Amino acid sequence: MTDIVVGDKFGAWEVLRRVSDGRYLCVCTSCNETQKRVKAHDLRSGKSLQCKSCSHSVKKSHGAELQYPSEYQSWQSMIARCTNPNNKDYPRYGGRGITVDLMWLSSFEAFLMMMGRKPTPEHTIDRIDGTKGYMPGNCRWATRDEQNRNLSSNIPLTIDGETKVVTEWARDPRCTVSEFTLYKRIARGWTDAKKIVFTPSRRSAEGSGEESREAGSDSRDSGSPEEEEEQ
Repeated sequence: MTDIVVGDKFGAWEVLRRVSDGRYLCVCTSCNETQKRVKAHDLRSGKSLQCKSCSHSVKKSHGAELQYPSEYQSWQSMIARCTNPNNKDYPRYGGRGITVDLMWLSSFEAFLMMMGRKPTPEHTIDRIDGTKGYMPGNCRWATRDEQNRNLSSNIPLTIDGETKVVTEWARDPRCTVSEFTLYKRIARGWTDAKKIVFTPSRRSAEGSGEESREAGSDSRDSGSPEEEEEQ
């Protein structure tokens, strides 16, 4: 079992220091005021998530879907796409190793307490680092535009067991095309990661300077064959 160290977070509790065998002094980050000695077992199991004063901010009841319907739906959808092989989105999430934090998986209260309410109904849950799962510190409520701006650095590609996001693959010496070209291939529906990253560009092969041309392309680009056929 992994040791608990200073700075670890369990629900709203943040560990300040170990005070005795099996107990840790924690501060409740929901109010940033209450400090309490909490048993290690209670932290790991999710039995204790925050101080008593803050626990009233989220009611423990089977009516959570009625009290916080939009957040509850996001929580259910997150779990479904990561754990249910019959879910239509499972191949893009659970099927490629995206998981849900165990505390969030077992407790809507813990999820809501750490994420907070949605700023607007248009906000959905977004992973900051697309190579990691749904967990505290890696998730936020974001609009579609915010997610789209974050997407470019979040697209993971796995080749022969090695996973990197697009920006990292573009810097890999084995990749001979620009980051711009990698994004264009993905946008056009290419699905084979090895072909996306390692297929030489037609222009590059012909010595016509694809990268400089594509980097300077704009809305006047009418879809001429600057890339190979779609995969």
